[in-house]
Amino acid sequence: MANHLANRILEYLDTHDETNSLYLADILQEDHQKIVGAIKSLETVHDVSLFQQQQFLS
Repeated sequence: MANHLANRILEYLDTHDETNSLYLADILQEDHQKIVGAIKSLETVHDVSLFQQQQFLS
């Protein structure tokens, strides 16, 4: 399952320049925490930085 989600994220990024995890969760209709986990898994396995962490003020 996690590998499938990681593949979906990579497929999305292949056709889009940038995004954020909240938008990906909405587009892929997945729980945000699952998206974040898949991103962290991709970064760990492939030793790359796919995303830049941002803080949103409330």
